[in-house]
Amino acid sequence: MSALTINLPWPPAAVSPNARVHWSEKHAAIKKMKGWAIWETKCQEDWPHLKAAGYRIVAVVDDRRRRDRDNLAASCKAYLDGIAAALGQDDSAWEFYGVAIEQGAEKRIKIILELAK
Repeated sequence: MSALTINLPWPPAAVSPNARVHWSEKHAAIKKMKGWAIWETKCQEDWPHLKAAGYRIVAVVDDRRRRDRDNLAASCKAYLDGIAAALGQDDSAWEFYGVAIEQGAEKRIKIILELAK
């Protein structure tokens, strides 16, 4: 299978499952995240014809702090919803291949889509 990498900013703290913020702040952050994901997906070559079969989340971090992979996956839900909306697919049918953590120069999220044939 071929793969497609979508680079996105680090999720705002307001969307973390552990965040205790007002619902309107969380809603605004989710709306912004979906917009970023839709934009980045539509910027991909041949985006209207892409069909995803699964995905993997790669968190690129710039420090050595320990990260909770479950919270990282939950924080990226709005990104996945935006990608699914741009592709016109239901992301509940996608396989989840886990969360990886890499060292890098700046914090960001890479969502690697495994494309269906």
